Amino acid sequence: MQLLASWKQSLSIFYPLNNLKLFGFAILRAVQVAVPQFFMSFWWLIGVLLLGMYFDVPVDLFVTPCMVVFIYLIVRPSVGIKNFDYVKNHSRHIFGGVILSLLLALVSLAVAEGENLVFSGSESFYMNTFAWIFIIVDVLVLTTLFSLVPLWFFFFLDSRATLGDFFVSWKYAFLMAVYAFPLWIILFVVLEWVMGLLEMVGVVGAFWAVSIMTVVSVCVQIVVACIWSVFYTKRLHEQFEVYFPGPQIKG
Repeated sequence: MQLLASWKQSLSIFYPLNNLKLFGFAILRAVQVAVPQFFMSFWWLIGVLLLGMYFDVPVDLFVTPCMVVFIYLIVRPSVGIKNFDYVKNHSRHIFGGVILSLLLALVSLAVAEGENLVFSGSESFYMNTFAWIFIIVDVLVLTTLFSLVPLWFFFFLDSRATLGDFFVSWKYAFLMAVYAFPLWIILFVVLEWVMGLLEMVGVVGAFWAVSIMTVVSVCVQIVVACIWSVFYTKRLHEQFEVYFPGPQIKG
């Protein structure tokens, strides 16, 4: 009954309509602050990424995970001023986030390679037991894992960044997803659809066109992170004792 009540509470964002407006305004405000702040602080990351593209150097293998971490660091709800000291004070969080991003990138490459082997290795694909097992693991386990990553980032950034926090943040992310499952799944599906469209609109050709699409892609990632940030903040305030039973949140 408590779980059903929590699900109903999560969907209250859509009704009355004023709740949805407040949710939208909170997202717009977060985007308005985060976008200029990110580009003023981490413009050099985009510069390194573009230089790598221009000279055909695969710097994105390391720059992209760093960029993801810095996006969540900027978007993260905090009363502190987000300057150099703010970044320095979260050095352990940044290290943990980059490690996670690199691990997830390796998992994605391994899954892509596995899909190639499975789909090309059997003429009777639908009769291939291993293929079905691979699909189930891919869809259920990995999709769930990747869908929890935004929530993991926020919980980890609000922790002391110990090794234990690295793993406990997964527990809290899972709990938040379960307690707000209807709203969480709606956001996840919609945002994945948006990101999928962005990947389909890839630009190949002039460097200036690729540069513009890279900046647009970063902006979209910031907007997506802002949406998850507002979701995280809302659910955290509604069920704070579930995730932080003791005084351990960072300022």
